[in-house]
Amino acid sequence: MMGPVTQSATAASKYYYEKDPICDKDNSRWLGGGCESLGLETGSVVLKDDFNNVINGNDLTGEQIVQDTYAAAGRTEHRAGVDFVFSDPKSVSIMEHLAGDERIRNVRSTAVEDVVKHIDDNYIAYRETVNYQVNVVHAAGKGIFSTYEHSTSRENDPNSHTHVLICNIVQREDGSYRALYNDDIFKNQKEITAVYNASMAKGLSEIGYAIEIKPNGLYEVAGVPKELIDTFSKRTANIKQAEAEFLDNKHIPETNPKIQVIATLETRPEKSDLTKEYLMDSWNKQANDIGYPPDKLASLVAAAFNNKIVNHISINSVIRHVVNDLTAAESTFTTSELMKHSLALSMGKYNKKDITNEIDKNAVSDRLFTEIAPGIFSTDKMIETEKDILLMLEAGKGNVEPLMSKEEAQIFINSFEDNNKNIAPSGLTRDQRNLFIDVMTSPDQFIVVQGDAGTGKTTILKAVAAACEEKLVALTGHSKTGKAIEEFVSATGAKGSTVDSFLFHKSEESGISLRIIDEASMLGSLQTHSMMDRAVDDNARLILLGDMKQLQAIDAGRAFQDAQEKGDIHVVKLSQGIRQKNAYTIKLAELTKSKYKINEAVNLINENDKLYERTSFNDRRDIILELYKNDPSNSIVVTSTNKEKDVLNSDIRSYLINNNLIDSKGFLFNTQSPISLVGIEKRFSSHYEIDNTIHIKKSFNGIQSGVSGKITSIDLNNNTITATLDNGSIQKIDMFKNGDKISGSADTIKEFAKGDHIMFLKNDKLIGVNNGQTGTINSIDESGIINVSVGKNRINVNLNHYNYVDHAYAITDYKSQGGSYSKVIFSALADRVNLNSFYVAATRAKDDFYLLTDDVDQLTKHASRPQDKKSTLDHTIQNDEMKNGINIYSKVEKDVDDSQQQRDLSRMEKDRYAIKQMPPNSNSFEKGMEI
Repeated sequence: MMGPVTQSATAASKYYYEKDPICDKDNSRWLGGGCESLGLETGSVVLKDDFNNVINGNDLTGEQIVQDTYAAAGRTEHRAGVDFVFSDPKSVSIMEHLAGDERIRNVRSTAVEDVVKHIDDNYIAYRETVNYQVNVVHAAGKGIFSTYEHSTSRENDPNSHTHVLICNIVQREDGSYRALYNDDIFKNQKEITAVYNASMAKGLSEIGYAIEIKPNGLYEVAGVPKELIDTFSKRTANIKQAEAEFLDNKHIPETNPKIQVIATLETRPEKSDLTKEYLMDSWNKQANDIGYPPDKLASLVAAAFNNKIVNHISINSVIRHVVNDLTAAESTFTTSELMKHSLALSMGKYNKKDITNEIDKNAVSDRLFTEIAPGIFSTDKMIETEKDILLMLEAGKGNVEPLMSKEEAQIFINSFEDNNKNIAPSGLTRDQRNLFIDVMTSPDQFIVVQGDAGTGKTTILKAVAAACEEKLVALTGHSKTGKAIEEFVSATGAKGSTVDSFLFHKSEESGISLRIIDEASMLGSLQTHSMMDRAVDDNARLILLGDMKQLQAIDAGRAFQDAQEKGDIHVVKLSQGIRQKNAYTIKLAELTKSKYKINEAVNLINENDKLYERTSFNDRRDIILELYKNDPSNSIVVTSTNKEKDVLNSDIRSYLINNNLIDSKGFLFNTQSPISLVGIEKRFSSHYEIDNTIHIKKSFNGIQSGVSGKITSIDLNNNTITATLDNGSIQKIDMFKNGDKISGSADTIKEFAKGDHIMFLKNDKLIGVNNGQTGTINSIDESGIINVSVGKNRINVNLNHYNYVDHAYAITDYKSQGGSYSKVIFSALADRVNLNSFYVAATRAKDDFYLLTDDVDQLTKHASRPQDKKSTLDHTIQNDEMKNGINIYSKVEKDVDDSQQQRDLSRMEKDRYAIKQMPPNSNSFEKGMEI
């Protein structure tokens, strides 16, 4: 499915009336609650004169009722509407046209009616201006839709699809008409597509087909051979080839989400005027040539249906799994997200009506989730957890005896500074000193420390550790990552453990204890609450130390940020940078703290001749390699995607070998690359391949956590995988029920040699390595034994037993977090960057920073947007005044920028009103039909 695109009246008039060789001439229908207002009969055939009137903004007499817009070319042209294409899986088209199952057309007719009603009920709207204020007015049941059923692709393969034109005409309550406001249609296109697919899949299941669930809410008819699907997917192959060419060569300056649409349009040939008989003969010949005549095809599909295991999956269990998966990653979720994921997980069993009824039932009895704002939901557990964090912060004030008096703390930090010139040659900063004094003299059980990147957190923790030792205070460090713990232990000499490990075991400290959570912004709300709760139980002090401007927690919630913005607690600030070594990197680090100063930051990079805009990735690769060559021992490449990281690692490594900077004699080894799955993705067997490794994270059905194994077979029909585990047992795993309890990794062959810089990708206590740690290979042999320098240590690793390693010349922005490098080269795809990732990349640099991107304007726009992390507190408590400063900019800056923003908004609204009196300018909106 290509998704929705806006369509001009001229193009619509020509395209929709192209003759279809398979469907009869009555392949069109009017649908939607708004038809009656224009005198159109719902379900009737679309007559060309009526169609031309409607798409030009006229009533059926030809009188204009919706004004035109000015097209870019300068001529007046009305937009016909939004063309939403609903394309069935290739297996469905094959069964309909080759196997001749005419029932499928009736299933499709119902599915189209279902999705049209869904759009009509939820996403039909228009805009109106009242007192200079532009409002979006929802007009449920007022949509006008014309649908057109087509049977072939542009390559004349069987390809059943329906064009649904959402007409650019909506009736107001007073009877007048306005242009369609379509932003919500584009925003929720995945949910809309899911409604159609679910209706189709359930209908197909009811007439005797087994459904294979695919990723991203897709499906296929089980039993249709892949070879046959590939044979009749020539159009898809051409589009994918064009996509690859656009991405490699970037002939057009478009960002990735638009690539498929562009490739589809650019490769579209004119439709051929072929007869039904010719096409059927051609299709049957192609199928016979590869060994699949109609009778064999029918028997394969029937066998797949008979092999389908009857699995009574209740709607309640579907909703329960989806809610659990959604709230594992975010504190809140929307109606659209709940609907989209529930339909995807139950594909072939339930449709939108079924899911809606279950959601309505939840409000009355089940209480799996609670609505905390219109269309916004969460669980009672998450709501209470996030509220309770604030309550514990407040209750902890004045709850403990200070570890030192202010005079003692002052004397101690002065002495520490005098005796540690080697770790702080220029002396401690004011912020570092204040942090130490606040920590040691505070009567509060909980202390929140906002430590900006490169401000010397590690140095001052050494002072805290020394003071704790003197005062016989048990100091321990905890973090989400093993890498951060290793750095804490190395810096302080104190004990440390990951948060997961700490919460799994009982506390060992006795007497007075101080616990520090490093990189606290990486913790979700549930774990933050658990750590605080444990501190209360143990009467321990707890410091939450982190930087909310960095990349946020993968788990649900943003507790560290909420503590600062919404908590009634003093926040200790550590903002004076010491990492950056020159005026350029110092100013860049400061500018990237604010979303309002990203444009200034990009200009600064450009003024220093360190900005490269190249639409072609190949061009960017060449420049990155040249920049790296200039100073290979001090350079790191940071990327926004794993794909770019892998390519650039290969490029750099080839250069290093050719220039004898690493040994040319390398050895090939099988390594493991994690399969990254989130949310309900974990519940689909189609995300895995045979020979992937799985790891049991939580025990189930007698299978113990910690066990690993190899996948030996995958049953897409029944959504199961079978694996041979390390203990020799063979287990069939129902992915719907237990996919969230496993993780996976894929085998990848990589070469390593003496001198290679590598990264470890998994914690291993026996070896002594942590995920994200880097090192350099000192020696290697063909048996797989490598000796690696990791910091000050040298360790031996057997790659046949531990093979979670990768090259580390280029790393992702996530893996770079916490690092410090002399020269940073940031390869940033414009649409994959946000404020947090840009800040992380820029603040890694001590001496130099280079930026390479495909689109500077788009990058500046995306990099000005903070990472969108949700919190129930946004909807459950008043947020008129933030109690402890602003998350990414100072209070003064916010006041200034808000004032400017209000002036700009006021001027814009007045200008908009003025424009309304004249022919509207199409540049005044992105996707809407009119101003």
